[in-house]
Amino acid sequence: MKISREAQRNARKLFDASLVEGRIDSAKTLKVAEIIIASKPRHFFQILKEFTRLTRLELNRHAAVIESALPLDTASQEFITQALKLRDPQAEVTTFTNASLLGGTRIRLGSDVWDGTILARLENIRNLSSNSTEAAKDFVAPVLEASSSSCTLNFCAPSTPPPSSASASFKTGFKE
Repeated sequence: MKISREAQRNARKLFDASLVEGRIDSAKTLKVAEIIIASKPRHFFQILKEFTRLTRLELNRHAAVIESALPLDTASQEFITQALKLRDPQAEVTTFTNASLLGGTRIRLGSDVWDGTILARLENIRNLSSNSTEAAKDFVAPVLEASSSSCTLNFCAPSTPPPSSASASFKTGFKE
């Protein structure tokens, strides 16, 4: 069921009213939800559904999860936490161990994910090998630049300029 514009507008106003200094206040949020249920305004179920969605999105936006294959030492954990706090001062950081990652660390802040795990690298390799010919064509696009007596073969990703370090030059041996 689609939520009406009026319900979206009302839910947004109520959501904004439940914030204290830009942060969700659990007591105010609960009170607003109770008022919506008790007063039963027009489209109250849609308003409550949208209010819940907005609250969930705001909570998830500031949720940070540090997931590692082995327990992190306190220095590493503090370093990552401080880096996350620089990006989002309101971040609520949670750390836990997940042995299925095989090694490395996965960090999630809101919808941003930094995945430096061995499991992710293995999955990338598996994805490359499953469609190896297509992946090879897309991954390496040779560009041949010819001049009077030499050629330069550049390997670069499609639609990106070739970096100077990724080119190989050779003499053709032909004279004009």
